[in-house]
Amino acid sequence: MYRQRTLERGFALPTIVISSLVLFMILVAAVGSASSVRVALDTQFYQQLAKDAAESGLSQATECLKNSNYTATWSTASPLRPNTNCNGGAPCPTGSTDANCYVIKTPTYYVTYTIGSVVDQGGGAQSFSVDAEVAMTRASTGAVWKSVRDTTKAQVGGQISVRTVPFGYSVNGAMFATVGADGVMRAAGYNGYGQLGNSTYANATIPTKFMAPTSNAIVAGYTSFLSLGYNMFAVDSAGDAYGAGYNETYAIGSGSTATYISTPQKVVLPAGKKVASIAALGRSTFFLTTDNNIYAAGKCDAGVLGANYTIAGCVNMATPVRVALPTPNQSDPNTIPTNNIVTDKESVFVRMAGGRVYGWGSGFYGQLGLQNYSDTSVPVKIGTYGDPGQSRATQIAFDGRTLFVVDDTGKLMGMGENSLGVQGNRTVAVKIDNVGKCLDNYNEDGVTIHLWNCNGTGAQRFEVRANGTVYNANTNKCLDNANADGVTVRLWTCNGTAAQVFQYRTATDDFYNPQSGKCLDNANADGVTVRLWTCNGTSAQSFMIGTTWMSEFLAPSKTGTFKAVTTDQWNVAALTTTGEVWSAGINTSGHFGNGTTSTAVFDPVKFQLPGGVYGASIYITGTGESPDYQNLLVVATNGRVYGAGSNKFGQLGNGVALPGTSTQATPVVMNVIDGTSAVASQAVVGLGTSVIYTTLGRVYTVGNNVSGQLGDGTTVSKSTPILGQYINQTLPLRF
Repeated sequence: MYRQRTLERGFALPTIVISSLVLFMILVAAVGSASSVRVALDTQFYQQLAKDAAESGLSQATECLKNSNYTATWSTASPLRPNTNCNGGAPCPTGSTDANCYVIKTPTYYVTYTIGSVVDQGGGAQSFSVDAEVAMTRASTGAVWKSVRDTTKAQVGGQISVRTVPFGYSVNGAMFATVGADGVMRAAGYNGYGQLGNSTYANATIPTKFMAPTSNAIVAGYTSFLSLGYNMFAVDSAGDAYGAGYNETYAIGSGSTATYISTPQKVVLPAGKKVASIAALGRSTFFLTTDNNIYAAGKCDAGVLGANYTIAGCVNMATPVRVALPTPNQSDPNTIPTNNIVTDKESVFVRMAGGRVYGWGSGFYGQLGLQNYSDTSVPVKIGTYGDPGQSRATQIAFDGRTLFVVDDTGKLMGMGENSLGVQGNRTVAVKIDNVGKCLDNYNEDGVTIHLWNCNGTGAQRFEVRANGTVYNANTNKCLDNANADGVTVRLWTCNGTAAQVFQYRTATDDFYNPQSGKCLDNANADGVTVRLWTCNGTSAQSFMIGTTWMSEFLAPSKTGTFKAVTTDQWNVAALTTTGEVWSAGINTSGHFGNGTTSTAVFDPVKFQLPGGVYGASIYITGTGESPDYQNLLVVATNGRVYGAGSNKFGQLGNGVALPGTSTQATPVVMNVIDGTSAVASQAVVGLGTSVIYTTLGRVYTVGNNVSGQLGDGTTVSKSTPILGQYINQTLPLRF
C-alpha cells in the first residue's frame, strides 16, 4: 500500500510541476496577448486620428476652393495646414503650444495635416492629396518617438449639368444664373436691386444660391434677356414661382410693396395656379400658368398688364391679374398661349398654339397695328395669322418698337418703327408726333401733301429709297420741294434732283433737305399744312417712320426660307433653313458681320460665315447706338461660335488683348468652344458679356466682367471663354 501510494505521489509531483509550468506559460501568453491587444488598439486609435485629420484637411480644402470659385490659392510651396488660411503657409514652430497649430494637441501626441497643389483633371474636376500625421511625443521632452500617417486623395467638382441659363442686364450691369440638375439656382454679377436673391445687394463675383423659400428643386430660372434685367425668378418642381430684385412697381408679384427684395418671395397667384413659364419686363412680369392663362403683375402704364382696365389713373398690381386673352379652350389652339411671350418697354406679344398672335400695351410706334397708334389694355389680334386659310406664326420677337413674325411659309414680317431699316425694307408711314397724324397725299390727287388721320392706305405708304428720295408707290411719284423754293412740298415725278433728297436724321427725328438746308415742318403746328422750314427741333418737325401693317423683310439673294429671328433695339438678324444669317438696322460696330459698318441698313446684308459653315442658332444685341455693346453671335452646325461687332471687352472670345476694338466687322471664331470637347448649343450676349451653353450642360462665359458676372471670382474682363466651375458644388470624391 505504501509503495503504491509512494508511486502515486511520485507521479503526482511531476504532474503538478508540469501543470504549474503550463499555467505559467498560459499566464505569460495571456499577458503577452493583452499587450498585443493594447498595441493593436493604440495603433487603430492613432490611425483613426490620422483619418479624422485627413477629413479635416479635406473640409478645409473644399471650402477654400468653393470660396475662390474653385481656383486653388495655395500650392505645394505654400501648403494648407491647420494653422493657415486658404493661401497656405509655413508650419508652426516645433514644440509650439498654440492649439490652432494642430487638429488635436495633447501632452503625448499631436495631430496635423498638409495639403499641396491642386491638379486640374479637366471638365471642372480637381484633385489633391491630404497628408495627415499623428506624432506621439514624450511627455518629459516633447520629442516625437513615433508617427502614424494617412494619405487621402480627393476629387472635387465635375460639372453639374445645367438645365437653364437665365441671363440679363440693365444699364448698371449684367447678371446670369444657372439652374443645375441638382435643383439649385446660382447667380452671379450685378445685384444692385437684390435680384441675385442671396439676401444682399452686393455684386457677386462667385455665384451664390438663389435662396427661394422652398424645399423643392428649382427647375427653371427667368430674367429679362434684354436691357431690363431688374429682377430674377425661379420656378420649383411644384410649379411655384419666387422672385427677387426691383419691386418699386410691384413686378415681383408677391403682394409686397417694398422697393427692392433681396430675399426671394413667393409669387401670389390665384389658388391652384402653377407656373409654366415667365416673361420678365423689369417693371412688369407675366406668368404663364399650366392651365393656359397668363397673369400679370407690376406697372400698369400704357395698358401693359393687358387686364382690360382704364389706363388713365390705373393702379400698379402687387399680385398678378389675368390678362384678358380669349378663354382657353382645348378644342381651339388659338386660345392656348405658348411660352413664346415677348415683351420690351411697354408692349407685350404672345404667340398662340394655333399660330395666332395677340399684343397689348403701348402702340406708340404702330407695333400693335392700330392705325391711331394708341395704347390698349385689351389684347388685340395681330394681322391674320392663324385665321382660316392664312399663315401661322411660328416665332415672334420684339425689340421694344418693332414686332417681328416668322410664319410657316418661311416669311419674316415686321411692324412698328423702321427709322433705321430694322424691318429689312424701305416701306414706311411718316407720322408727326405732336398731332398724331400721317403724311398723306390729299384725295390721292398725286400732287398735294398734307397731314391726315393715319389710316395705312396707299396715300400714306412711302418708300425711303437708297438715293434719298421718298417715293409713293400709289402715285408713282416722289416727295419734292416745288421749284426748289425752300418752302413748298408736293409729290412730283421722280427725277433724282436735289429738290427730292430728304434725309431722315435719327438724332433729331426730322426730315432734312440738304439743298434748302431746311426741314419738313407742320406749319404753325396746325395739324394739316406741310412745308419746308428752318430746322428748329420743335415737335412740329419731329417725325416717326414705321408701319402699322406687316411688311416683309427682303433678302432677295438668300437661299432657303426664314426659320428664326432675333432682335434688340434697332437691329434684327434672321436665320434661313439653309443656315444663312441676314441682318438689318443699325450696324455702327459692324456686328452684321458683312465686313462693313453703317448707321442704317435698310437692305439686309449677309453674315460672312466661312465656307462650308452654316448657322444653327443666332442671338443679336444692341444698347441704343453705343458701339461697345453691339454684337451678333452665330452658333454653327459644327458646334462653334462665330461673332462680329464690338470686342472691347473680349466678348467675341477670340483671345484679343484687352481693351479690344469696338469694330469687328468681319466675323471671328470663339476660342475653347472647339465643336468637339465643347459643343455650343446656344450663345447669348449683352452689355459686352457672352454666355455659351453647351450640349453637355456646361456653361462658359467671356467678356465684360465689371460686376463679376463671369462668375470667376474676379471683376477682370476675359477674352477667352472660361468654364463655369462655380457649378461644381458637389461632395468630394475620395480614392
